[in-house]
Amino acid sequence: MSDDPKAVNRRFNDEAINQQRLDAVDALLAEGVVDHIPLPGQGPGRAGIIQALGLFFEAFPDLRLEVVEELAEGELVAQVVRITGTNSGPFMGTPATGKQISVLGADFLRVRDGRVVEHWGFVDQGSMMAQLGLQPPG
Repeated sequence: MSDDPKAVNRRFNDEAINQQRLDAVDALLAEGVVDHIPLPGQGPGRAGIIQALGLFFEAFPDLRLEVVEELAEGELVAQVVRITGTNSGPFMGTPATGKQISVLGADFLRVRDGRVVEHWGFVDQGSMMAQLGLQPPG
Protein backbone atom coordinates (compact mmCIF):
# COMPACT_ATOMS: atom_id res chain seq x y z
CA MET A 1 0.00 0.00 0.00
CA SER A 2 1.35 3.42 -0.95
CA ASP A 3 2.04 6.05 1.70
CA ASP A 4 1.58 8.86 -0.87
CA PRO A 5 -1.52 10.81 0.24
CA LYS A 6 -2.69 11.44 -3.34
CA ALA A 7 -2.38 7.75 -4.19
CA VAL A 8 -4.35 6.80 -1.06
CA ASN A 9 -7.03 9.37 -1.95
CA ARG A 10 -7.29 8.10 -5.53
CA ARG A 11 -7.50 4.50 -4.34
CA PHE A 12 -10.23 5.48 -1.87
CA ASN A 13 -12.19 7.27 -4.61
CA ASP A 14 -11.80 4.49 -7.16
CA GLU A 15 -12.03 1.33 -5.06
CA ALA A 16 -14.05 2.35 -2.02
CA ILE A 17 -16.50 4.85 -3.54
CA ASN A 18 -16.84 4.13 -7.26
CA GLN A 19 -16.65 0.35 -6.85
CA GLN A 20 -18.67 0.55 -3.61
CA ARG A 21 -16.31 -1.81 -1.84
CA LEU A 22 -16.69 -1.53 1.91
CA ASP A 23 -13.69 -3.87 2.34
CA ALA A 24 -11.56 -1.22 0.58
CA VAL A 25 -12.98 1.44 2.92
CA ASP A 26 -11.94 -0.70 5.86
CA ALA A 27 -8.43 -1.21 4.46
CA LEU A 28 -7.83 2.48 3.72
CA LEU A 29 -9.05 3.96 7.02
CA ALA A 30 -6.94 3.97 10.17
CA GLU A 31 -8.49 2.25 13.18
CA GLY A 32 -9.05 5.55 15.03
CA VAL A 33 -9.97 7.68 12.00
CA VAL A 34 -11.82 10.87 12.93
CA ASP A 35 -14.66 12.12 10.73
CA HIS A 36 -14.96 15.78 11.71
CA ILE A 37 -18.33 16.27 9.96
CA PRO A 38 -20.28 13.03 10.45
CA LEU A 39 -23.80 12.43 9.18
CA PRO A 40 -26.58 12.70 11.77
CA GLY A 41 -26.56 9.48 13.78
CA GLN A 42 -23.21 8.33 12.34
CA GLY A 43 -21.12 6.38 14.82
CA PRO A 44 -17.46 7.17 15.50
CA GLY A 45 -14.37 5.92 13.73
CA ARG A 46 -13.99 3.49 10.90
CA ALA A 47 -17.23 1.65 11.68
CA GLY A 48 -19.18 4.93 11.54
CA ILE A 49 -17.75 5.88 8.15
CA ILE A 50 -18.44 2.39 6.78
CA GLN A 51 -22.02 2.65 8.12
CA ALA A 52 -22.54 6.06 6.47
CA LEU A 53 -21.10 4.95 3.12
CA GLY A 54 -23.25 1.82 3.22
CA LEU A 55 -26.35 4.01 3.54
CA PHE A 56 -25.26 6.10 0.54
CA PHE A 57 -24.53 2.98 -1.53
CA GLU A 58 -27.99 1.61 -0.70
CA ALA A 59 -29.66 4.92 -1.56
CA PHE A 60 -27.60 5.48 -4.74
CA PRO A 61 -26.54 2.09 -6.17
CA ASP A 62 -24.97 3.82 -9.20
CA LEU A 63 -23.14 6.46 -7.13
CA ARG A 64 -20.08 7.91 -8.89
CA LEU A 65 -17.49 10.35 -7.63
CA GLU A 66 -15.49 12.39 -10.14
CA VAL A 67 -12.54 14.45 -8.95
CA VAL A 68 -12.74 17.99 -10.35
CA GLU A 69 -9.63 19.30 -8.57
CA GLU A 70 -7.10 17.71 -6.24
CA LEU A 71 -4.30 19.31 -4.23
CA ALA A 72 -1.87 17.79 -1.76
CA GLU A 73 0.52 19.30 0.73
CA GLY A 74 2.41 17.00 3.06
CA GLU A 75 -0.03 14.52 4.55
CA LEU A 76 -3.12 16.57 3.58
CA VAL A 77 -5.19 16.08 0.43
CA ALA A 78 -7.97 18.44 -0.66
CA GLN A 79 -10.37 17.66 -3.46
CA VAL A 80 -13.41 19.13 -5.15
CA VAL A 81 -15.69 16.36 -6.40
CA ARG A 82 -18.84 15.90 -8.43
CA ILE A 83 -21.15 13.24 -7.04
CA THR A 84 -23.74 11.68 -9.32
CA GLY A 85 -26.26 8.91 -8.90
CA THR A 86 -29.88 7.82 -8.99
CA ASN A 87 -31.84 7.66 -5.74
CA SER A 88 -33.10 4.06 -5.93
CA GLY A 89 -33.23 3.28 -2.21
CA PRO A 90 -34.26 4.95 1.05
CA PHE A 91 -32.24 8.06 1.94
CA MET A 92 -32.14 10.00 5.20
CA GLY A 93 -35.54 8.70 6.29
CA THR A 94 -37.29 9.21 2.93
CA PRO A 95 -38.27 6.60 0.36
CA ALA A 96 -36.49 6.42 -2.99
CA THR A 97 -37.42 9.20 -5.38
CA GLY A 98 -36.02 7.67 -8.57
CA LYS A 99 -34.41 11.03 -9.31
CA GLN A 100 -30.82 11.68 -10.32
CA ILE A 101 -28.40 13.98 -8.54
CA SER A 102 -25.30 15.82 -9.68
CA VAL A 103 -23.81 17.84 -6.83
CA LEU A 104 -20.46 19.30 -5.86
CA GLY A 105 -18.62 18.48 -2.68
CA ALA A 106 -15.25 18.96 -1.07
CA ASP A 107 -13.15 16.55 0.95
CA PHE A 108 -10.07 17.06 3.05
CA LEU A 109 -8.09 14.04 4.17
CA ARG A 110 -5.07 13.58 6.41
CA VAL A 111 -3.12 10.47 5.45
CA ARG A 112 -0.47 8.76 7.60
CA ASP A 113 1.24 5.45 6.92
CA GLY A 114 -0.97 4.80 3.90
CA ARG A 115 -4.29 5.24 5.73
CA VAL A 116 -6.77 8.06 6.23
CA VAL A 117 -6.59 9.31 9.84
CA GLU A 118 -8.85 12.39 9.53
CA HIS A 119 -11.66 13.44 7.19
CA TRP A 120 -13.65 16.61 6.65
CA GLY A 121 -16.36 16.45 3.97
CA PHE A 122 -18.90 18.91 2.63
CA VAL A 123 -21.64 18.31 0.05
CA ASP A 124 -24.03 20.84 -1.46
CA GLN A 125 -26.94 19.40 0.52
CA GLY A 126 -29.42 22.08 -0.54
CA SER A 127 -28.87 21.32 -4.21
CA MET A 128 -29.03 17.58 -3.57
CA MET A 129 -32.31 17.81 -1.64
CA ALA A 130 -33.82 20.09 -4.32
CA GLN A 131 -32.76 17.68 -7.09
CA LEU A 132 -34.41 14.84 -5.17
CA GLY A 133 -37.59 16.90 -4.88
CA LEU A 134 -37.33 16.96 -1.09
CA GLN A 135 -37.13 20.75 -0.81
CA PRO A 136 -37.87 23.61 -3.18
CA PRO A 137 -35.00 24.88 -5.35
CA GLY A 138 -33.32 27.79 -3.70
